[in-house]
Amino acid sequence: SFSGINFQTNADYVVEVTGSSATDLFFASCNFNGLNNSLFHYTSSVSGKLYFFDCTGNLDTSGIAYFTNTNGDTRVYGGSFLNDGGSVSASTVSGGSIRLRNCEFNNPLTISSAAALFEQDVLSQQLTNITAITLSGTATATIDKSTIITGSASSISIGTGCSATITQTTINSTNTNAITGAGTISYSNL
Repeated sequence: SFSGINFQTNADYVVEVTGSSATDLFFASCNFNGLNNSLFHYTSSVSGKLYFFDCTGNLDTSGIAYFTNTNGDTRVYGGSFLNDGGSVSASTVSGGSIRLRNCEFNNPLTISSAAALFEQDVLSQQLTNITAITLSGTATATIDKSTIITGSASSISIGTGCSATITQTTINSTNTNAITGAGTISYSNL
């Protein structure tokens, strides 16, 4: 567990977990600055946890992301994760799951064959004009009481074999297709 620590990249990840260890990482009230590299690289072959509680962060340059997480669970509860560098490189989750609750997250997300839950979030790509959430493989997503802002890009892409349930959410896009893809969508109160 880490609490109240400022982390900054120095041409490498802040944390990298590889191999076959089930490592659980918990961060509370920490700050993350992606100065020149992506922040978290979690590619263990065994499921682990990457949890953030009331943390903040910023991507200061292009070509970087907050995290890559394979087979693990990513949770972001509260906090604000900005993107002043205008990076269009997506944070990725493949396998496992991701859950964001009551936070601002301004880095695109690519979710592949994983479960996603977004509750009371603001996902903004207004400055980069890129899709905020991309679902691929057999990914599923539930988006509730959130705001997704993407400027001229589609806000959500639901790939073939994927599904999304979206309720009480504001989709703010000037694109003709604010939600795109050949997947399945259920929605109410958009």
